[in-house]
Amino acid sequence: DPAATSRTGGSAPATDAVSLTPQSRQLREVESKLSETPAFDSARVAELRKAIERGEYRVDSRRVAGKLLEFERDLSAPGAGD
Repeated sequence: DPAATSRTGGSAPATDAVSLTPQSRQLREVESKLSETPAFDSARVAELRKAIERGEYRVDSRRVAGKLLEFERDLSAPGAGD
């Protein structure tokens, strides 16, 4: 097509470019890590289930709160996942 050739300034066809946002790159990294990780540890689940049934399982609220804060900090850190 002569019109296409004159618009591109030569005989090479025009090409499109795609650039990924930092968030999309971070999501790709997370997906990759998740695909390498087993869905769950069935032996650990059975162990916890038995502890709950026996009334022996205790939640460490400080540890849970600390992990939540750490997670939020990691998500909001500048350059996270770069």
